[in-house]
Formats: sequence, structure tokens, C-alpha cells
Amino acid sequence: MKILFRKAIKKDYLRIAEIYTNEFSKTPYNEDWTKKKALKKINIFSNYCDIYVSVVDRKVVGFFIANTNFWNLGEFVFGEEMAIDENYQNKGIGKAFLSWIEKRYSKKGFKKFIFLSFKDSSAYKMYKKWGYEESKSNILFERNLK
Repeated sequence: MKILFRKAIKKDYLRIAEIYTNEFSKTPYNEDWTKKKALKKINIFSNYCDIYVSVVDRKVVGFFIANTNFWNLGEFVFGEEMAIDENYQNKGIGKAFLSWIEKRYSKKGFKKFIFLSFKDSSAYKMYKKWGYEESKSNILFERNLK
């Protein structure tokens, strides 16, 4: 299987929205996504983030959204969102995609790659297996709003 990674173009957004809706509506995320809402969010991301896709046999099978404007400009890349279509998971695409992203931003002079993960997700276990470490300096806080 030959995998291609490239910058997304506008016509990829509908497929990205489909993957986004399918993957983030599942457990453990259980988010209430529709293609329309996902497409709106992707269009917002496109204003300040880099959006990339993974392609197999001319079909977009995954996406990655990188925010270089998150913290300390030029130092950190924040992975906003990443998902691989369920039919293409566990085939090494995610790992290859992250490796490609890391190399891309390292060459641009960025020092650190940061992202969030649900501890209950299969992706969390995967990241640990690939050598990613939990941040020792940053904690995500949350509070329910009434």
C-alpha cells in the first residue's frame, strides 16, 4: 500500500468532514458531530492552521490539523486534530503521518510537537507505544459549566 501525504485542498474538506464526523462521534469521544458542523470547524481551522491529508489509492483516508500559532510562535506545533478512517486504521498510516509531520516541522525549525489525547482512547496507547510522553509541565484543567 502506497501512502501519500500532502497539504489539503478545499475539495478535500468534505471527505475530511466525513472522517471527522465518523471518528469523533465514537467512544471515548462521543461528540455530537454532523458533516455540516465538522465542515464549518474545518473551514475555521483553515484560517490559522495547516491541514494535511493522507491518501491511499487516490482516496483521502486521514487528516492532520497543525496549529503553529498556539504557543510561542516558531517554537511549538500543536496538533489540533488527527483521524484516520476506520477502514485504514492499524495499517501504520497514523504512525507514518505523525513521523512525516514531525520531520516537516523540525525542518522548519520548530522545537516541540504537542497534542492532547483521551486517556481512554486506543490512540493514547498507540502514542505511548511510539515513544510519546505525557507532559511533565502542562496539565489540562476542566470544569463543568452550569
